[in-house]
Amino acid sequence: MSMPGLIVSEVRSLAGYAKLISQAPTDMKWFRGASDTGHALVPSLYRHPTTHRSEELLVLEHQLVTRFRERAQPMIGRPLPEDKLEMLFLMQHHGMPTRLLDWSENAFIALFFALSGARKDGAGNSTGASCVWLLKPILWNKTVQSHINYSGEPFSVGDARLTNGYVEVGNGAALMQKPVAVYGVHNSPRIVSQRGVFTFFGSSVEPMEEVYTSGAFEQDALMKVEIRGSYQDVVFNELKGAGILDSTVYPDLDGLARELRRATGYEVR
Repeated sequence: MSMPGLIVSEVRSLAGYAKLISQAPTDMKWFRGASDTGHALVPSLYRHPTTHRSEELLVLEHQLVTRFRERAQPMIGRPLPEDKLEMLFLMQHHGMPTRLLDWSENAFIALFFALSGARKDGAGNSTGASCVWLLKPILWNKTVQSHINYSGEPFSVGDARLTNGYVEVGNGAALMQKPVAVYGVHNSPRIVSQRGVFTFFGSSVEPMEEVYTSGAFEQDALMKVEIRGSYQDVVFNELKGAGILDSTVYPDLDGLARELRRATGYEVR
């Protein structure tokens, strides 16, 4: 199979976005919104400002897990998970750097994330371009896991293939390289409302879009939908009119506060 090129589409309305998503083949699809179309598909652990070698970053991950486990217990009110991957999901939820990259099963939640953080000019109008990435997790895993004749659903916590190939940390020798699609642990109301799922990176720090274009993937295993310039404001207003609001995405007091700030003209970060 030849190396695929990345399919990039552009939409200018919510209806156009919905049509594009619905026209995609009916395979399972995951979505990730980015407020900057140039933002690479790389997890937070691999975005360290000075450390870039995977071996050093994996050692850093081990240190972060250890410190988090040592200090989090009094603050959490329940036993910490014994499973390393479950611990990484918990850390991800609370903003710790991990090898997990967030996705959503809901195309409109991902669109909200893309547009709610769009860059603004001095007059408050959106500039640049945001995007929604579309991933077909089964097609992706089929290529990444071709050495084991993979078939079926994305991996789940406890799967030995995931534990043995991705969870072990240290010098990276035991890790698979390329990211794999996984179901997460629904450990908060937010991840439930956001229909959260993940890609879990291995020892390679290469962005997913570069893994895709340099690998033997199906042509549409990864795609991108862009919303440019002032159309970001148009689509975002249509999205809010359809009921996708801050309190929908963040079903808590923080989400309500964000929604009310936005509705009354205050900046929301």
